[in-house]
Parts: sequence; C-alpha cells; structure tokens
Amino acid sequence: MARVIETVFPRRRREVIDALRRGTVPANGLDLLAVGLDHFGPALDAELDEVSGGSAVFKAVRGEYGSGKTFFTRHLAERALRRGWASAEVQVSETDTPTADGLAAWVGGQPHVAAAVKRQAGIRGDLDHFGAMAFLQGLLTVLKAPLGAPLVDAMRRVLLGELPVGVDFSRRATERLNALRAGLGDRVDAERTVVLHEAGETRWWTWVGGRANAVLDAALKAVAPGLCDPDSTHTDNHIALRADAGLDELEAALAAARRRFGKDLAGVEPEVTRRAIQGLKFADLLPDALARVTLGKRLADHLGAANTLRQPRVERRTG
Repeated sequence: MARVIETVFPRRRREVIDALRRGTVPANGLDLLAVGLDHFGPALDAELDEVSGGSAVFKAVRGEYGSGKTFFTRHLAERALRRGWASAEVQVSETDTPTADGLAAWVGGQPHVAAAVKRQAGIRGDLDHFGAMAFLQGLLTVLKAPLGAPLVDAMRRVLLGELPVGVDFSRRATERLNALRAGLGDRVDAERTVVLHEAGETRWWTWVGGRANAVLDAALKAVAPGLCDPDSTHTDNHIALRADAGLDELEAALAAARRRFGKDLAGVEPEVTRRAIQGLKFADLLPDALARVTLGKRLADHLGAANTLRQPRVERRTG
C-alpha cells in the first residue's frame, strides 16, 4: 500500500533536523522517521486502549547501545500524547540500575505515595540506616551525569544540619548522619565557599554542581594554568587545586578570569575530552567541532559559576 506523503511545517522540520545534528533522538516528529515500526502499531494502540479503560500495562524495552530503544519508547510516548495523555521518561542502563532496596527506600520516603500502596509492596514508611544508604547509592548511580546545583546544595545543607522534610530516620541512620557531619563539616559553610587544606591536598569546595564547576575549572586553567591540581579534576562539589595553593592565589586567578571573560564568565568553554565525545550517540557521524560545541553547551552552567564568584570565600586547614 502506498504511503501518504504529508506536508511538514518548517518549524517541525527544523526541530527534527537540529536534534539529528546534535546526535540525539528528536523530542517529537518521530513519525517522520519511523521505519519498520508499523507492525507494532496495532499492539501499542490496543494497550493504550486498555490503559484508557483503567487497566495498567508494563513493558520492558531492552537492546544494545544504538539499537533504537529511545526512539521506540519516544515513538510510543508520541502516540500517547496524541490522545491527550502526559508522559514521562527516565533512562537507566542494565548495569547501572539502582538496587531494589534503594528504590524501596525512595518510595518509602515519598509522602504522595499512598500508605496502602506501600503496605501492598511491603515498604516501610520510614528509613533505617541500611535503607537510607541503599537509597543514596541508588540515587547517585542514576545521576552519573554532572549533578545540578540544587541537588548538590541540598547535600551541603544536610551537612550543615538540615533534615529532609517528612522523612523519619532511625537511630542508626541519625548516628551515621551525625558522623558524616563531623567528618565533613570543614568542607561546608553557611555563607561562603571553602578552600580546604587537608591530608596534603587543597580543594575549593564550591557545592555548585558539576556544570558550574566545569566552567570555573576551565576559567582557572585559562588564566592560571599552574593553580589547579594536574593529577585531579573537578567534581560536582569541589575543584582540585595545587597542594600548596592558597586563598590569595585563588582570588587573584578569579579576578583575572573576570577581567578576561567578564563577570558572568560567558566566554569560558568547559574542557571536552575525547572520551566524552565518543559517549555521544551517533558520535561517528558528527564532525569533531560540532561534537565539541554540543558537549560544551551541555557541560556548562555559566549562571551557577557567576553566582559562585559573587560568594565570599574562606580558607581552612585540618590536621
């Protein structure tokens, strides 16, 4: 049977083409590219009909990297959206899925999950020591990408004494949390970022997320190449400095960065490694320059970096 050719509006064309240029699956317009999925259509529509009638359906889509899992699931989501539904997407890998205990701990701490549902699943409404640790491990496994500023700042605030609202901790969990606060307390401050000299290392504890730290790290390396630790790199919560670097040297470098790149550091491009480029979908089809620009934009949080520059800094030593 001949396929009907439809007119595609310019905006829709641009969205699809721009996504393909970035090496990503388009967020919409997948029907324009779907080939070989027609035989799934009746089954998908039948299951959507079941859900519309109040039933529930679970499907697992597995496959090798690049085999089309994301495309297929987003194609299904588009079919649901055309019915006026809402859809959500979470991506995990087979080897990086958090443990069942971690998911159970997360569900147990969610106030919007009905108590009856928790009882049916055998999930307790409070977190003990082991459940809390499993939850944190599961969460950090899912969030292997650079963490955003709100989550990292929440970690900082917990170390400063705040507790999650609506979650009851067992005695052992409370003791463990207090031990973490005692051991890591020098790294946090209520109003300032911290330059900490500890165990022969110097770290600038910013707590602003991986993308903002990527901008700050690149700026420092551009204006003061010898300031950062050559054997370490930035993380979601700190930037590694040379062991004998001090606050005065850091302040001078940050001032130089503002003069060179502006107070918002808009001209700074985070470092993009070859390994990161190879991790892009369709990396082999992308020109190297385009791949670097694409990843550079994904890795950068200039606003977070600029806000960090405006914060005061304090220097501390342990041991």
